[in-house]
Order: sequence, then C-alpha cells, then structure tokens
Amino acid sequence: MIGNFGFDLKSLEIFVSTVDAGNMTIAAEKLGTTQSAVSQNLANLERSLEAQLLDRTVRPIEVTTAGRFLYDSAQQMLKQAEKPAKICAKLTSITLTTLILPWLIHWLIRSVHLW
Repeated sequence: MIGNFGFDLKSLEIFVSTVDAGNMTIAAEKLGTTQSAVSQNLANLERSLEAQLLDRTVRPIEVTTAGRFLYDSAQQMLKQAEKPAKICAKLTSITLTTLILPWLIHWLIRSVHLW
C-alpha cells in the first residue's frame, strides 16, 4: 500500500483497465486474471477509499464522480510509476554496454593478433 491511502498500483491498474474496458470480464482477460478477482479487488478499493467508484448495475459499467477523479489521477500515477523502471532498464543496458563492449573489442583485437 502507498502510505495509508488504501490502494496500491496493482489496484489502480485493475481499476483503470476496468473503466477502459467498461466491463470486468474484458478487463480480467486483458490482465490475465479472473472476473471474480477483478470484482473483489474493486470492492476492496471502494471499501478502503470509502467511495463508490463504479455503478455496476448498468452495462457498460458507469464511472461515478469519485471514480472519474480516481481514474484521471490513477492514469497519471501509473505513467509516473513506469518511468523509474524504464530508466533503470536503460541504465542497466548502458552499464552492460560500457563494461562488456570494451572488453569484447579488446578480446577481438587480441584474438586477431594471435593469428
């Protein structure tokens, strides 16, 4: 959980996916989980935030005012959460290139000279 806010990034991802799909079953398929897991996660999210986020009595699911606010914020949070992972992956790639490439060039030059 992030602080005591009542949600984590996975819960936000499930919520955003459900809103985008307009349907828990489709969201579950996209997320590789079950409809009941999505439903339970959304119910836990609503309980922890003490707010109804979705109107499940209509099809497609409708987003409440609180849900719309959370949806907009959640999209931004999820995008921000991706940045450190992408930067770390690039840094790892740069580090490997900086360490391995010079060694490989040295090895190749040495191998050619031995012939």
